[in-house]
Amino acid sequence: MFLLGLILLLNTHFSFALECLTNCTVGPFSFSQPFYIPYGQCLQRVSKNYCSISLKFNYKEQTYVAHFETYPITNDFIYVTSGPYLSYTIDYTCSNDASCAASYAEDLYDEMVSRNYDAERIYGQIALYIENSAREQPLRCYDLNNEIVTCLPDEMCSLEYNQNNNRIQSRGCVMSDVARIAFYDSGTFAYFDVHCEKDLCNDMLTFSQIQTIFTNNDLTDSNGRKRSNSAFRQQITFSFSFLIFLINYI
Repeated sequence: MFLLGLILLLNTHFSFALECLTNCTVGPFSFSQPFYIPYGQCLQRVSKNYCSISLKFNYKEQTYVAHFETYPITNDFIYVTSGPYLSYTIDYTCSNDASCAASYAEDLYDEMVSRNYDAERIYGQIALYIENSAREQPLRCYDLNNEIVTCLPDEMCSLEYNQNNNRIQSRGCVMSDVARIAFYDSGTFAYFDVHCEKDLCNDMLTFSQIQTIFTNNDLTDSNGRKRSNSAFRQQITFSFSFLIFLINYI
């Protein structure tokens, strides 16, 4: 009887369809405006087992936008380039109730605004290693075999570094019109993607400097991974506690 009740509980928790907000973008909001859904917006809903939201914070313009969808993804994405420009995007999926995505945005707003990243200062530090506005000749870059290759005129050096196994995933020349740093972390997989326009700038020394800048500015933690936010930790804590309950009583 207990096992039957537990199965019913599991089925209710994980299979109950939610009426999720979908196909709706709100904002941009100023950093001085707490998150809300304007009256008359986001009326479209769809029945799903999970709801999701993507929140993008622009630290140069001090604005943020939110997009409701139903993609089953949870990750962090940081993008830094000239302008200066620094954005931090968080994609989040939940299944607590139909309003869980909006509630998450309300909780996340305070934390992300309080981080107060200085886009101009951070890019200024990074630009020393990746930007060369006076470049005229084709670049020389390292490839995956640590050999030097010459890129085409419209190419830059690139480096993709896997944070999970601490190794270079790919390296060489890439067609690109802007030097930039991209960082991605899903919780189970993380990587840095670097495009730079200086000779041999896709080496490990340059990458180490970039990692240090991210860590020193609290974009990533000391292990080069995303900084967890409190709302996400609450979701993980609930799931882990529920898993322990199952292990003890099944």
